[in-house]
Amino acid sequence: MIKYIIWIVKVAIPLMWGYFTWMRPYARRPDKYPPELRMAKGQKLARRVLRILKVDVEIRNMPDFKRDEIYYIVSNHTSVLDLVVLLAYLPIPVSFLSKVENKKIPFVRTLMRVYKGLYLERNNLRQEIKVMQMTRDSLANKEVSWLIFPEGTRSKEYHGNLLDYKAGAFKAPLATNTTIAPVVMWGNQMVLPLRTRARRYKVIVEFLPLLKPEGTTLELANKIYEASNATASKLREEYGSVQKINKYGRKIMTPQLSENIKTSK
Repeated sequence: MIKYIIWIVKVAIPLMWGYFTWMRPYARRPDKYPPELRMAKGQKLARRVLRILKVDVEIRNMPDFKRDEIYYIVSNHTSVLDLVVLLAYLPIPVSFLSKVENKKIPFVRTLMRVYKGLYLERNNLRQEIKVMQMTRDSLANKEVSWLIFPEGTRSKEYHGNLLDYKAGAFKAPLATNTTIAPVVMWGNQMVLPLRTRARRYKVIVEFLPLLKPEGTTLELANKIYEASNATASKLREEYGSVQKINKYGRKIMTPQLSENIKTSK
């Protein structure tokens, strides 16, 4: 009982405070507030969440993002915390895509309105084309940078390769000649969804060099995928791992962060 009370005090109350004091007003009229202000508010909230979850983030090779330029940031996707980490540390305002199922979650729905994000309905080609066209128009008009997870879903193969990057995700930057910023994260999945138990968690965020899009969408997707997958493999080896059997009888890899780690059953 005491554990739940502590959780409510540490997590629920701060989140609800942020939700009612600024998220809802900002969501109603996002254009009233400058992107930099919305970014600062979201950044503060995201960092607070990470502190509560005892997550330490190491940023490597952060590009020199220029405030007067637009970027297309592409990242691997292993955890619901991926977005939280990037919103906490990206130094520029961004918008992002989310699967349409998340529209049912009030907190996520409000956050999407604050950041003027777009919902993507998987297995609906017409809607997907429409959303990517809106993203392309935003880039062409230099409105805001975009954060994309080109795997299309969360990868659950924590000990294997990244899922293939979908070529369609790269049509917008190729059509608008928008600079691409690839990034690879490792460690988020150990907090959620694997729920390993540790005194503190470490998440590594490593940026790859900025690049201008060229070639076909498939060539571009494969090029960025290969570089990102190689970086993920390096981080995985550096991180250290131990095997764990989950409740479905599958072998998965969990981190060996310290001698004090216990994996949850």
